[in-house]
Amino acid sequence: MKKNLTLLIIFFIYLNTSFNLISNTIAAGDHHTILLDEYGNVWTCGFGSSGQLGHGDTQSQTQPKQIESIANIPMTAVAAGGHHIALLDYQGNVWTCGDERYGQLGHGNTQHQLHPKQVDNITDIIAIAAGNFHTVLLDKDGNVWTFGYGSSGQLGHGDDANQFAPKLLESITDITAVAAGGNHTVLLDKHGNIWTFGGDIYKEHQLQPKKIEGITNIVAVAVGDSHIVLLDKYGNVWTFGNGRSGQLGHGDTQNQTLPKRIESIANIKTIAAGHSHTILLDEHDQVWTFGYAKHGQLGHGNTVDQNLPTQIENIADIAKVTAGHFHTVLLDEQGNTWTFGVGESGQLGYRDTRFQNRPKQVEGIPKIAVSTAHRFGKTKSARKINLIL
Repeated sequence: MKKNLTLLIIFFIYLNTSFNLISNTIAAGDHHTILLDEYGNVWTCGFGSSGQLGHGDTQSQTQPKQIESIANIPMTAVAAGGHHIALLDYQGNVWTCGDERYGQLGHGNTQHQLHPKQVDNITDIIAIAAGNFHTVLLDKDGNVWTFGYGSSGQLGHGDDANQFAPKLLESITDITAVAAGGNHTVLLDKHGNIWTFGGDIYKEHQLQPKKIEGITNIVAVAVGDSHIVLLDKYGNVWTFGNGRSGQLGHGDTQNQTLPKRIESIANIKTIAAGHSHTILLDEHDQVWTFGYAKHGQLGHGNTVDQNLPTQIENIADIAKVTAGHFHTVLLDEQGNTWTFGVGESGQLGYRDTRFQNRPKQVEGIPKIAVSTAHRFGKTKSARKINLIL
């Protein structure tokens, strides 16, 4: 009880700050999953070879296990890279662990971290994103910081050098959202414009942010290994990049060099992208998936690729969606977690390593936070936080 009351007090202190923290309470990496519960505790499962699960070892976990070393520091958002994770605490500090070989943890070296470690000399962060081997941060003033692997220009600093500590992206500001893919990065500015840099989308690597012309009014972005998904303010979805498995949703397997609207679906409110599949959540809290299906990651009970959005049956009231390399994670309105897809490393959380081709609820964990995002602005008013004492 004392621990819960302490966390409650900390959250109320947090309510009097002026941050606009952007909340991701579920995230999935190559072969691991991260969940953020209603107390701000972090739970991980899956492949742990680089310490990316944060438990002080390199063991894999077949069911979600709480990261004990940060149990007294409430987190507000989580992000998962290829073999590393990033966490955002209630004060705007960033914590990372896992694979550090290219500097993607931001600690100034190449030493793996088995426990979450705070990134020095960076604060006031409101959003985090993680690619295969790089990390992207957004601060409260709309500035972007990147670090990690830079071989494709995914750090945006005009070169292909690696960065071992957060470095300010000086060429752009007024950013409101960040996303990271395999070897590329996507930014959304306050005017609804999209900026991209890195590799896999362009024939040549883009070393600095470049604006995508001809599309505006974007409110959300999601990035796969080599495709990009955009959501506009009208609920329309636009995709471009690699379409070889149908992950662009246009009824074919053609690549697209420019954003193209998916004509078969509308009224979408949330988007997510895996390695080569895409997940959409509509205004009725129904989930639609398309793309690569070999491991059951589309949730349709089979392994057949889909090149058009197809609704997942027998699941409703979904609040959040996310995707890893070849698995998918859903969070319902009650805080229950559902997973499906490849399970060979335990990333589905079912205490085994079998794959699952339909959504199945993860048992034995606390309720996951549906939202920890609080908007304060000038009035410093706050939304309700769901806390269970």
